Amino acid sequence: MKKGTGAGNRIAIFILSLMAILFITVGVVLKVNSDSFMAIAEKTTGTITEIEVYYTKDSDGDRVRRHRVYVEYIVDDERYENRLDSYNSTMREGGSVTVYYDPDNPTRISSGGSSVSTFIMIGLGGLFLVVDIIIIVRLISANKKRNSLIKNGTAYTGTIIDVRVITNIKVNGRHPYRADCEVINPLTQERFLFSSQNVYKDIRNMIGAPVVVYMDDTDPSNHHVDIDRAIADFYANTGVADYRR
Repeated sequence: MKKGTGAGNRIAIFILSLMAILFITVGVVLKVNSDSFMAIAEKTTGTITEIEVYYTKDSDGDRVRRHRVYVEYIVDDERYENRLDSYNSTMREGGSVTVYYDPDNPTRISSGGSSVSTFIMIGLGGLFLVVDIIIIVRLISANKKRNSLIKNGTAYTGTIIDVRVITNIKVNGRHPYRADCEVINPLTQERFLFSSQNVYKDIRNMIGAPVVVYMDDTDPSNHHVDIDRAIADFYANTGVADYRR
């Protein structure tokens, strides 16, 4: 057996944690660099010589309008022209703008304060962190529920009747699988249909295999399909050690 329900969650948590650390780190570095620059910078008034419009695509592939702002300014009677690090909708060609410059290197300039990219990086990192925390909290809650059902619920042996590919979810380039199973109460002959958690192992060959379902008899909606155990038992019974990716 290679990957069950836990592996997919661990991959998602790892990727989100990595992205959160990366974006927040980049944002903090940009903020520190900006603050260090402003601590030594002097300011002057510049003139906007050109606002260049160009287009890029966002993460959804949509066309996004961007701007490059070029300013002319004078330091110690010497004229410079350089690109500013930000744009806002009040800027106009020929208009005035405050320019902060490094007195030891007047070509190094800023519009002052932290750039938009700094807040974008920190914001994205924070978003990834929040999603990461939500997944961890849900995982802890699901584990507590599973353990409670295993301890206090009734174990029924059901049958996997279908396996679905969950195409609207993708982790590490892979879609998860979900097993649908049928359980018949041996005492009442009442029939129940359940779905397993997502797993990242191709289990489509397990249709017809047995699976244990732990159920609260007073509330069948409170249940746990032990798909990890079913996968382990299935491959143990085949006598095949499966290391396929």
